[in-house]
Amino acid sequence: MSYRHTWEVINHISDKDWATIVPMIKTIEELAKERGTRLTSEDHHTKAPQEGIYVDDSTINFNGDLRDKTLFREEFYFERKMRSRVRKQATFCNTNYYPYDFYVCLCLLAIMSVVPEERFRLVMVDGSYEWTPIMLKFAELFPYQTPTGLVLRLENVIMASLDEEHQKKYEERGGSLCKVFKIDS
Repeated sequence: MSYRHTWEVINHISDKDWATIVPMIKTIEELAKERGTRLTSEDHHTKAPQEGIYVDDSTINFNGDLRDKTLFREEFYFERKMRSRVRKQATFCNTNYYPYDFYVCLCLLAIMSVVPEERFRLVMVDGSYEWTPIMLKFAELFPYQTPTGLVLRLENVIMASLDEEHQKKYEERGGSLCKVFKIDS
């Protein structure tokens, strides 16, 4: 089974919010380099492959190492503006637990930490009990962007995404994010 992240852009992400998100994405890209995780992307204007995360004024995209089929799955492609007049635009990315999954999660947290829930919502995450180390790394990278509300938003998505068996595994692997971050839920 693939590891799937599903999110909705409910309304366009403002220029101000995007200007806050972009440097966070660059910090996440630097972390990948430091850890030796090769991220690759495609310039959506020229279609040229490139190293790292592609970010422009409207998109973020990347994949794992495209040179090795065991290290990439589906491209993480995030658009800040909705493509149609439809009220909500749901999008997903299957990462199959490949190394770039960690960075997809960090990017989603970066967006979630800046954009209000009325405009962006993480809908579902498979394999949710793996989020604790990701959230801890996010809090280390961006302590000013890790308010109680973000932890509670993610915790709600995790619990809604898990069946009983996986809720038990989640507890066995360290418990809820609220416990880890010492938040009364």
